[in-house]
Amino acid sequence: RVAERIEASGTPLGLPDAAFDAPSMVQDAYDAMIQKSPGVEVMMEAILQAARRMDAENWQRFQQIPLLHVHQDDSTVHSNLFAQNEPSWRPLLQRPKKRKQSCAFLHMGTAPMTPVP
Repeated sequence: RVAERIEASGTPLGLPDAAFDAPSMVQDAYDAMIQKSPGVEVMMEAILQAARRMDAENWQRFQQIPLLHVHQDDSTVHSNLFAQNEPSWRPLLQRPKKRKQSCAFLHMGTAPMTPVP
């Protein structure tokens, strides 16, 4: 059951990557850190214990907690914070709408992007 839960998350951490949808990048970071960071090992042991002991409802809640508490400000970071510190950020995001022409952006996630009308 533990292996199934970890695999179902799409990442080696057992927690889905909902912030960037780039599990291969999470895998690369995990591989680089697991040998060098005792903190990652401690975190993984806690995640594995949770996967072993929790029922389905609590496991799902456990996976949602980081998203609710760590990534809750992502929209602010990707909008106002970037815009305040990088003058080209807002014009870059608005360029396709203003120019009425196609623009190419690099998408680093694994799920296909939704076309913007």
